[in-house]
Amino acid sequence: MHIPSKPYKPIEIFYSYSHKDEHLRAELETHLAILKQQGIITGWYDRRISAGKEWKGEIDKHLNTAAIVLLLISADFIASDYCYDVEMKRAMERHKAGEARVIPIILRPSDWKGTPFDGLQALPKDAKPVVNWRSHDEAFRDVEVGIRGVVEEFIGKLPVNHIRKTIAKVIISDITLPKVWVDRSNDAKKLEDLLKRTDESAPRIIEIQQLGGSGKSCFTRKFFDEVEERKLGYEAVIWFSFYKLRSIEGSFGKFLDYVLNDLRDFYPIYFESRDAEITERADKTIYHRLKLAKILRNEKILMFLDGLEVSQKDNGRLKDPEFYNFLSDCCNFDKSHVIISTRVSLRDFERVKGYTNFNCNSERCFT
Repeated sequence: MHIPSKPYKPIEIFYSYSHKDEHLRAELETHLAILKQQGIITGWYDRRISAGKEWKGEIDKHLNTAAIVLLLISADFIASDYCYDVEMKRAMERHKAGEARVIPIILRPSDWKGTPFDGLQALPKDAKPVVNWRSHDEAFRDVEVGIRGVVEEFIGKLPVNHIRKTIAKVIISDITLPKVWVDRSNDAKKLEDLLKRTDESAPRIIEIQQLGGSGKSCFTRKFFDEVEERKLGYEAVIWFSFYKLRSIEGSFGKFLDYVLNDLRDFYPIYFESRDAEITERADKTIYHRLKLAKILRNEKILMFLDGLEVSQKDNGRLKDPEFYNFLSDCCNFDKSHVIISTRVSLRDFERVKGYTNFNCNSERCFT
């Protein structure tokens, strides 16, 4: 059973520009990074077309789906047959049809009076070209404020189901849970208090170790279901059952595949391109391990890893050294938490800072 909840989609922004203005486009993208990091927008421009893809088809696809189109205006933009006659023309058609919002950004002085976008509100303030400002930073800051206002206006007009109002939830499991539960609210309150700790010794990984059949899976799953009402401040919560991978070799790598596949929709910014700091890595598991660690480091996510004994040796140590490296990273995060349930205590992390054992009632939590 694989049940991802449906998240909102960040608003896509399309950059239409002359390649001679690439450096100014890059500066603008830097100033809009805060909107991307907040998950409000995602940007696209033709340099994002990967090798082997048909470039015109990719441009048309994004030009026809973007909610906002930025026309980066300069004499070179107006002189470009493709920018002016193709991209700008299609953008204005969608603007007039109410399908998209077109915003001219005046980069360099040029004669754009009488153009199809002449009647649109341009940025920066008073349509003063970016290069004529005292500094590019001041100009692009003004542009960012203007674009943020348009985005907020745009969001206000979106259907409610387009915007995430609740915690993003992902369940990856193939086990069937009981319909009748024994009350373990006292244990749940203790776990909640542990997650709320902010002192220097507060744990980032919490291990629940009990014998098989004691109800670990039920307890963690019920807590998963109640996370939102407990108001713990998580943006996303994941419940992953390793029993799903019981007979699969390389279970840690498969776990990464499952989780990253679902997080792609919740946090698209981390998947727009390969991370510069890890593109040198050839091993897929290492690459994905670093990718997931980066997301957990930057965002506030609660992740349940149920049935971890599937990935452990008889002596309690992890089978995959990359799994050990991943959990070691998790011990040092500031926002996210990992809750592990297992039949065999993880010997690798005895007395490791950031890792703790949670002693809860061994009574079965279901009937």
